[in-house]
Amino acid sequence: MDPFHKGVEILKKAILPVVNPYLAGNFAPIQDELVVEDLQVIGEIPKNLTGIYMRNGPNPQFPTISYTYPYDGDGMIHAVYIDQGKARYRNRYVETKALLKERRAGKALYSSSLHPAPIDPEWADPEDEPIAVKNGDGPVYVHVMRNGEDAPPEPEPVDPRAAHLTARQVEVLGLIAEGLPAKSIAARLQIAEPTVRNHIRSILLELGCHSQLEALAAARRRNLL
Repeated sequence: MDPFHKGVEILKKAILPVVNPYLAGNFAPIQDELVVEDLQVIGEIPKNLTGIYMRNGPNPQFPTISYTYPYDGDGMIHAVYIDQGKARYRNRYVETKALLKERRAGKALYSSSLHPAPIDPEWADPEDEPIAVKNGDGPVYVHVMRNGEDAPPEPEPVDPRAAHLTARQVEVLGLIAEGLPAKSIAARLQIAEPTVRNHIRSILLELGCHSQLEALAAARRRNLL
């Protein structure tokens, strides 16, 4: 074992417990990215309740070099969508530049913000500091819920032309509903990523929405999806 990796192993043994309580049990990272339709509901969801509950947690994808909860990790968005008395679930990793690099390496490269360690020289980029941690990837908890009684009356079902969406925009909207980011949509449709982002902006403007999640809910109410 070379001196660098030997030093990393010594660091792990010095600062990590045998089992980190914040990487086990209910805190254990979730590796699967799921789409679960029609969740089991205990009781009843009001038909006029439409909303999205979102949560972002640390969720490191690879065994950590060092880890301080809740400041370190890669970030995973969990969302429960509520509409028409039903609920569905989706989760996705936050694909930061640091996580994408670790995926290429197949291992953790960045250490804890409170217990920093040198980055593996093999994977260090010119912009990386010698002691590198993930910046800006700390968990943020967001709670979003809109009650249907407080929202404007739902419009009657219309076709895409009535909503002034082009066939391509409806196609982009459908791929957003599948959970694809703009880069993947561009690859699927064989168009440039900036073109996809222009389509998304036009969709939001036409549907009078401020986010893609809100646009998806509006599109479903209009039978566009």
